Amino acid sequence: MKAVIIAGGLSTCLAEETVLRPKPMVEIGGKPMRDLAAAGQLAAFRHDGFWQPMNTLRDKNLRGTLGRRSRAMEAVVTATGNPDFWRGRRVFLTGHPGFKGAWLSLWLQRVGAGVTAFSPDPPTQPNLFEATRVAEGMDSRNGDIRDYAALASALRQSGASIVFHLSAQATVADGYRAARDTFATNLRGRLNLLDAIRGCPGVEAAVIVTREKCYAPTTDDAPLQENAPFGGRDPYSASKSCAEIAVQSWRESFFGDAGAPKIATVRAGNVIGGGDWGAHRLLAERLTGEKGAQFACGWNFAPCAADHLSVAEIAKRTAAPWGAGARCVHAANKFQKESLALRLDASRARTELGWKQHGPLDTALRRTVEWYQGWARHEDIRAVTLAQLEDNLAAA
Repeated sequence: MKAVIIAGGLSTCLAEETVLRPKPMVEIGGKPMRDLAAAGQLAAFRHDGFWQPMNTLRDKNLRGTLGRRSRAMEAVVTATGNPDFWRGRRVFLTGHPGFKGAWLSLWLQRVGAGVTAFSPDPPTQPNLFEATRVAEGMDSRNGDIRDYAALASALRQSGASIVFHLSAQATVADGYRAARDTFATNLRGRLNLLDAIRGCPGVEAAVIVTREKCYAPTTDDAPLQENAPFGGRDPYSASKSCAEIAVQSWRESFFGDAGAPKIATVRAGNVIGGGDWGAHRLLAERLTGEKGAQFACGWNFAPCAADHLSVAEIAKRTAAPWGAGARCVHAANKFQKESLALRLDASRARTELGWKQHGPLDTALRRTVEWYQGWARHEDIRAVTLAQLEDNLAAA
């Protein structure tokens, strides 16, 4: 990895600012210097590798980790509660206009990361991305992950060391309506990103976000561990299975060396929260390192066994905080074929990553209801979202 270390002095002309924030985040003309540098407006000479200032004790300590990609994945999966890891770090993100991507974008901005994001327009109207003005705190670029040249160019220009991939065709129903396009996005788009990472020596680690649909359906309703066989049957689920197999192939074929970027996939089931207007969602429609190699694999994330509930049970427990006579109605419509139940076993993530569920399910349901009620009352939904984000960070 090429690196330029900027050995600055005490920077007395910026002292009032740099006491409070890292130098790359100091604003000039309303924009942080990091963004001006990314746009080439502060460039004295061209350098496509990694830039690292050396002005503080934190910078000095960070210098010892430069080039040690074997630690990058370990740091990513264990540093969610450590803002110092993310502050000033360049991150590349796909899928930021989506529900999960918008929440992740706001969190990365909150902890001080420099985010470049690449994705098509938001998939729904309304949407969390525009409602909370996510683009204001990042370099947001419009593009299609099926376009390899545009994707690779955006990744190179970002100078990112960490990559999050969330962009996808995200519903079973659309998988039936547009099966070929679903495979093109969920499989070819993912391979485009992996090949783009191969061409960016500054990337240290990547996290590929996917779904529990990648697993073959079971007959005994037992929670699925990470070594369960892949085998989605409908087009959407099959595209996720193929993408997991492809990531595993690329990991072993091109990212197996000690100095190569570490690639992990993370799988979860239904995710609830404010701002999800996607079709057929669980709640939205009704609410309107050195050890790096061991982390470069697939991970399951799921609530505790007591919170593994059916859609009907979730609906009943959501009606109470909604109030106003809210009730559950069983739909008579017959939807497309889909696995009735896929439960995930997240014990490995709890044991090896120290991951845990922050708060009971009822708290998550209550906050989701409060978000949509705030939206219905035309409250400042960005303020509502950021307040919930702060609550989540405090509980982490």
